[in-house]
Amino acid sequence: MSVTAGKYHRVQLDFSEEAFEELETLKKRLSASSRAEVVRAALGVLKWAVNHSEEGNKIQVARKADNKVVGVEFPFLFVS
Repeated sequence: MSVTAGKYHRVQLDFSEEAFEELETLKKRLSASSRAEVVRAALGVLKWAVNHSEEGNKIQVARKADNKVVGVEFPFLFVS
């Protein structure tokens, strides 16, 4: 995929009230300059998760409280 410097595509998204509030909350928590920045960051995380899922890797988290490793499940991801 090639990206031309300075070329952007406008995308209009419809959010429920709850989803919009989540977007705004994430914008504040991340100190993002825009909602678009949050969406771009989310796409990066999703791309990472999809790549690992396609490679057959498990995504896990080590909980801070007890260092227990727990699996993270994303119902929309599958191993091909």
